Amino acid sequence: MMFSIVSIDICGAVISASWGAFCFGYHMAVLNGPLEIISEQMHFNSNSLLKGFVVSSLLLGALVGSLSAGKYADLYGRRTTLLYNSIILVLGPLGCALATSPWILAAWRFICGCGVGTCSVLVPVFISEMSPDQYKGVFGTFNQLFICIGIFTALFTSLPLKLSSPYWWRFMFAFAIIPAALHSAGCWYFSTESRTRQSFHRETEKSFSSSDENLRVPAADLSIYEALSSPLDRSLILSGCLLFALRQFSGINMVVFYSSDTFRNAGVELELWASAAAAFVHMVGTAISSCLIVRISRKRLLLGSFTGMGFSMILLVYAFSSHSGISRAAPHLSIFGTFSFIFSFSLGCGPLPTLLLPEIFPPLLRARGTSLSLATHWASIFILGLIFLRMVEIIGMSMTYLFFSIVCFSAVFFIHNDPSFKSLQSDNDAL
Repeated sequence: MMFSIVSIDICGAVISASWGAFCFGYHMAVLNGPLEIISEQMHFNSNSLLKGFVVSSLLLGALVGSLSAGKYADLYGRRTTLLYNSIILVLGPLGCALATSPWILAAWRFICGCGVGTCSVLVPVFISEMSPDQYKGVFGTFNQLFICIGIFTALFTSLPLKLSSPYWWRFMFAFAIIPAALHSAGCWYFSTESRTRQSFHRETEKSFSSSDENLRVPAADLSIYEALSSPLDRSLILSGCLLFALRQFSGINMVVFYSSDTFRNAGVELELWASAAAAFVHMVGTAISSCLIVRISRKRLLLGSFTGMGFSMILLVYAFSSHSGISRAAPHLSIFGTFSFIFSFSLGCGPLPTLLLPEIFPPLLRARGTSLSLATHWASIFILGLIFLRMVEIIGMSMTYLFFSIVCFSAVFFIHNDPSFKSLQSDNDAL
């Protein structure tokens, strides 16, 4: 009976925190469908750099949020930080929904990004520390699964764009208030009821202060300078940062941001439906990964994931290089290549890096190491989001996807040879 009560309590806390990950995915994808409509209404449809800035302002805010999340978690605890952060997640979408110019929209997107960036750091750590050891693998995938559900929801809500009011996009932004409210209410209720989890975490609890009800990080948490001054800690942090940089420069978020434009340029009709289907594939693949993660070594999953992504990008390279009015296969290749890329990503590259961070960093390094790794994550997406459309204009879609393919195969080489990942070959029990 006690195990049943604890399980319900922990599940509630994990799901409540995961609504923050939902907001992460939703805000990442919400502009996929309505960007062209918004740019026409606000008169910047011919300015690709301004389009990129409106998209990337979220990522710049997320970079700020991810860098500051560890510090505030140290000062106030994970739960309190997440609760205050939920205020940002409520106000940001409201401001976006009422925006009247691209600069105002970008400013509110930046604020949303601060909230999303904080969630990207604290939610996986929160989930890892709340989860019993035997459920870390399953619960750890909740973060990525809710990101996928958020992406799918954003793309699904964009389907009525061509049939409803031209201002439907305002509702799409305002909708994000609902999961933010669920995140706030759930974290407040379930986290205060989670004292029974201590029986699962005796070893971890020894390093925590006595005021654990607020889920504070260890009182002697290392500063960034102290972490980087140690060769071993510096090596772990650099490996984590490089893994996230390769993950983002593989092109996954450009596929999420601009899948509708990609399908449209390849001659696919009903591109919004194709984008929603791609998000559904992402969600299904992530659900499958939660089963594979306890049966296949993490290193093999990462290697297989990046390999599949690299070959999928080659299909997209061919699709756009052959789309010159001669080949009729381009629409089919673009759909298959995109679906294959997203499915490969969701099996390993999607859930594993964030899941691994709380595992590869020791307790004293966990908050700072995770913060720096996620800051690299957001900085990489920001740079790509800002220059992607310009890259396509200068070198074309085919060469852009070729670059992403090279990055994927480079990641395979890195993971195979980096000493930090050797322990992942057979260590599934840690999950």
